[in-house]
Parts: sequence; C-alpha cells; structure tokens
Amino acid sequence: MIQLEENKNVAIKTIVTVTLLVWSLVLIFTGLSLNELRPAFGYLFSVTMLVGLVSYCVRTWLWRLPPLSWFFQIPDISGRWEGWYQPDLTKEWRPTAHEISQYSLDISAVAFGPKNCSQGICSSIVVDRHGVFHKLVWTYKTGPMPASQGSSEVGPGDSHTGTHFMHFSSKDNSKRLRGEYFNNRKRKDGTLGAVGFIELTWVSRKCVGDLAYDEQNWGMGKPSNEKTDPLEAKS
Repeated sequence: MIQLEENKNVAIKTIVTVTLLVWSLVLIFTGLSLNELRPAFGYLFSVTMLVGLVSYCVRTWLWRLPPLSWFFQIPDISGRWEGWYQPDLTKEWRPTAHEISQYSLDISAVAFGPKNCSQGICSSIVVDRHGVFHKLVWTYKTGPMPASQGSSEVGPGDSHTGTHFMHFSSKDNSKRLRGEYFNNRKRKDGTLGAVGFIELTWVSRKCVGDLAYDEQNWGMGKPSNEKTDPLEAKS
C-alpha cells in the first residue's frame, strides 16, 4: 500500500535546502564570485515566485480539473457526505454527516453525530500499488456537541479518540464511502474499545458545519441489516 499525504513545512524546507546546496555547489565548482552570480540570483528569485504562485493554484483547485485530474489521479472527496453509522454492539443505524475540505493531498475531515462531533487530527488517502483502490484513513478526537444552538452547555456525548478506514468508490456520477471505525470509547463495564460501520454518500460540495439531519431529505435511506447494498440511495 502507498500512503499519499502532504506536509507543507517539510516540502518548503526541502526546497530551501536543495536550493542552498545547489548554489553552494555552483560557487565551489565554477569559482565564480557572488557579484558575478548576482544577475542569476535575480532571475532565480523571479522564477521561484512564479513557480510558487502556479504551485499554489495547482494545489488549491487546478488539481481537480481536467486534464490535471487525469494526470494526478487523486480522488476528489471534498464536500458534505450524509449517511449512517452502526456501532457493532447495538446494531442500531444512526445518522452521521462527514464534511471534508481538500487541497490536493491536504485533507481535513469533520464528522457529526446526534450527540458528538469528531474533529480530524490527521488524514490521508491510501491506494494500492496499482492505483486502483482508494481508501480514506483519518484519525480523530471526538467531543460532545452543544446542548442547543447558541448554548455554552454540552450534551450527553462523551470524549474519545479513534480512526476511520473507508473505501472510496465512484460510479454513475455518485461517490460513496464505506468502511469501519475503531476507537477507545469507554464501555458500560468500564473497559475501553468500540468498533462500528459507516455508510456515506456524497451530497454537495457545500459544508454546513452541523449534522442537520432531515429525515425527508437525507442523502441516503437508513440501511437495514438485510440489505445486500446498504449504500443504496434513498428513492
């Protein structure tokens, strides 16, 4: 498996280091003075600024547009996802909304449930060695939601940390995420650990910052344990 992720600080430091090393080698092996290289420094500065501007545009939005989208082969998972999650112990499907912002490989994810909110700590897209199967893996920290809109009090949700492993698929102009989660949530008997399943469908590029569950207009119908394809959209 290949993990695709981005660390901007490391990338910038690497570029600066490589640039300094290259110019040091030029000075050593050519014997030229700094004054003789001054015009070249001005040219290098202009080119570097242009490269930085173009890189910003590519990373921010051009990567998802043809033909660059065909070249990079990075799945676009940004936007709002609506669906359901099922704790393995209760087998009860509960509504959840995931909202994801993405700049190329820089991914930020947030998940909303009826009682709590999960804020992503780190996220990455994982692909198989042939670039066919894509998974979203993100680690999160969960905290309780406010008891009501505008209230400083919090509801009955608890705090814990965990990780989502979700397979990404795209078919017939629809995008889906399906997978599992693992966390260290405290059980009723005092032990730690919980697992469950997640089924999501993409509904919009716009994020609303809340669960905003609407039974009549939810992105997908509530799965049943008997369904062979629980991601089937609500008709």
